[in-house]
Amino acid sequence: MTTGIILVSQTAYNPYVALARDILKRYYIPCHEINIKAIPAVCLAHWPEEIQPSTLFIARREPGRAATVEALLAAVDAASMLRRPVNRQLEDWLYEHGFLKRPCRR
Repeated sequence: MTTGIILVSQTAYNPYVALARDILKRYYIPCHEINIKAIPAVCLAHWPEEIQPSTLFIARREPGRAATVEALLAAVDAASMLRRPVNRQLEDWLYEHGFLKRPCRR
């Protein structure tokens, strides 16, 4: 199983998406970015909460499987959802899920 991050974005500027991109880039953490308009309505109907731009998820999928929008969303751990994070909140979330070796303290 490979573990990765999915960032839901949008075409228009969103400060939370920009912040998430910046932090992920700072720590060299790759992510799959999916535009909210590319997510089929049928996929959105199965989520317990509303997905909006700046939502981050952890996805666990088998290696070699195609990285289509549907496949990525099927591999998502819904309990890992993080919406509109600020710096420290996102860094703590990354630490909790094993993407950072130690928590970041300012």
